[in-house]
Amino acid sequence: MKWENRMEFSKWKANIYKIVKIFIEDKDKFYNEYLKNVKEPFQCISILMSFMDVINYLHNKNNTSCIIHNPILFDASCSGIQHFFKCYD
Repeated sequence: MKWENRMEFSKWKANIYKIVKIFIEDKDKFYNEYLKNVKEPFQCISILMSFMDVINYLHNKNNTSCIIHNPILFDASCSGIQHFFKCYD
């Protein structure tokens, strides 16, 4: 991964941890800062909960697998899955 990409990923990683922390600790702040601005709020929460599963998996070495059950919609131009796999590049 190029240095610029690593820096962007680092910012993204810090941001997702911040969002998860706000989601857990302060629901009103989460709603006001994030949820009311998204087009699909239930999808947002579903993906956020999946990220929480991934974070728990990465921090708990006893787990053998992490399965995420979020559907991925295909629109013929971009599957969206490449964005998820880019996190592990």
